[in-house]
Amino acid sequence: MNTQSHLNTQKPSPVHAGEVAERIKMRLTKNLAEQGHAFKEKITDDMSFDYIGLDSLARVEMLGELEKEFSIRLDPTAAYDFVTVRALAEFVWSEISGTPLDTKTILGV
Repeated sequence: MNTQSHLNTQKPSPVHAGEVAERIKMRLTKNLAEQGHAFKEKITDDMSFDYIGLDSLARVEMLGELEKEFSIRLDPTAAYDFVTVRALAEFVWSEISGTPLDTKTILGV
């Protein structure tokens, strides 16, 4: 008899920033569809959260979901500091992996 009461549904840890970006895009796509949001384009790495139409509440909620998924702590301003899917993914990856982040390169400064 199997005594396990539930299956482990947690996703394995990402192995690179590109995988983090994919998870962010999937999460955004799902959340936008559930909320009946007008944005219908396929979300890409270079899209800004402003372009997608995320308000401040949606950004904070997204960061909260990422914190839970990746067991990390994110500053609430991260979605404003890193304004594209790719930039946020690079930042989140640096937090997960402990690798230094070249902020100037990520932000194109």
